[in-house]
Amino acid sequence: MTRTTPSLGMFLLLVGPLVGTPPDQTILRDVWYEARTPQGKLGHVHLVARRVEKDGQKLIHTRLAEEITYLRSGDPYSDCQEVETWETEGGQIVALAYSITLSQRQRLRLRGEVHGDQMRLCALDASGQPTRFKQQISWDPDAVGLYAVERLFVGRDLEPGTVVHAKVFSIWANRVVPTTFTIRGAESTRIGGEVRRLVRVDQVFPTSCYLADATLWLDEQGWIVKHQEEASILFGPLIREVTDRRKALGPFEARVADRAVPFEVDQPIILGRHRPRLLDLRVRVADDMPVDGLFV
Repeated sequence: MTRTTPSLGMFLLLVGPLVGTPPDQTILRDVWYEARTPQGKLGHVHLVARRVEKDGQKLIHTRLAEEITYLRSGDPYSDCQEVETWETEGGQIVALAYSITLSQRQRLRLRGEVHGDQMRLCALDASGQPTRFKQQISWDPDAVGLYAVERLFVGRDLEPGTVVHAKVFSIWANRVVPTTFTIRGAESTRIGGEVRRLVRVDQVFPTSCYLADATLWLDEQGWIVKHQEEASILFGPLIREVTDRRKALGPFEARVADRAVPFEVDQPIILGRHRPRLLDLRVRVADDMPVDGLFV
C-alpha cells in the first residue's frame, strides 16, 4: 500500500532565511534545511527563488524540493517532493507545478495555470509532456506563492498575540487552504546543536483540511528558521532546521522507520477452504473526509 506524507508536503509552503550570498543577482533566496526526527536524520529541503520573465510578464519563480530517506518495512525508501510557483511581485500565483513520489517506480507530476477563479491542472508524463488527464478546480485569487509565504513575517509586528492569515495551495488537498499563524512570543529552543532565543509562532489549519498543525520559530528579522510538527503521519515529531548546504547534503545512514498507518475493516473477510490467489479490496471514503483533492 502506498502511503503519502501530507505533513511533509505542507512544509513545502513554509520556507526560511537566506544562507550565504548567491552569485546570481536574480536569486532572491537560496536556503537549505535539514529534515530529521528525534530518532535521526531524514534528509534535506532546498529552496531557490528568483526573478524571471514568463510570457512577457515579470514574475518570481520559486522551487522547493525535499528529499528524504527512511526505513519502510525494514528497507531504505527514498521520497522526493518538488513544488514550483510563479507569482507576481504582490505574491499572487499565476502558475504552479508539483511532483510527488507514489512508489519507487511511480511519480505524480502536475502543472497548473490560473484562469480567473479557476485553476486548470494537467498531469504530465515522465518526460514532462501533457497527458489527457486534466482537472479544473476552484481558485481563490488571494492565494499566495512560496516566496510570499517565505517572507510572510518579515517587517511585521512580532508582538505576542499578533495573528497573521494566509491562503496557500496545498498539494495534498489539491486546493487553496486558509492558514492562521499566532505569534506567542520569544522562547528558548534548540537549533543546530545550540539553544537560541527565537519567536514562537503556532500554525493551524481548519479541521476540515486534515492537515497537521505545527510550531514555527522566527529570528529577530522574522525569517522562519525552525519548523516542527508533533504528529506527522509517518514519523511523529518531524523537524526542519535551517543549515548550510554541506550539512544538509551530508551523507547519513537511514535509521528512522516509518510508522504503520492503521485502518479498520468494518466487516469480516470470509475466505473459502483455499487461500485465494487474488484479493480485491475496495475502500470507501467516509462522508466527513474531504474529496476535493482526488484527481480524475
